[in-house]
Amino acid sequence: MNDLLCFVGGGLETVSAMGKAKSLGYNVCVTDIDENSAGIRGAKKYGKRWGIASTYDARATWKVVEPWKIDAVVGVAVDCGPTVSYVAKLAGCPHIPVSTTKLGQNKRELKDHLKCIDSRILMPRFPEPTDEWIVVKPVDGRGARGVFRVRYNEMGKYVVL
Repeated sequence: MNDLLCFVGGGLETVSAMGKAKSLGYNVCVTDIDENSAGIRGAKKYGKRWGIASTYDARATWKVVEPWKIDAVVGVAVDCGPTVSYVAKLAGCPHIPVSTTKLGQNKRELKDHLKCIDSRILMPRFPEPTDEWIVVKPVDGRGARGVFRVRYNEMGKYVVL
């Protein structure tokens, strides 16, 4: 098998997935902004293709991988859906539409989109003033980064813990 799987993002989780792909007979390549990422270090060590491009810069990633004639694009444990989709589309690989992957990166936009499709989807609202602590999460898909607690104080302001 000569299929070339392109991994966008070279984190530790990607290294494991690259190893599994190799064990299944696939060829692999990887892109990452950090030349010292685990994925690129592994690619260098084992003579695999690698390139420097941000996981969030779809055009730069495409410029790197275009000459490689890739057969599939993968992102493992990295929020790079639009890049994966964009590169896969240009490479002629199966892909999810870029517009759909962008919705997955912003919870608010996704919920607004779904609400247009189905009015039964409820949108959360900031609660009325209360003495209780409230957990606030960011609308992007970046895990727990940016999560914090707030409380409404006696002066009518929200305070962050």
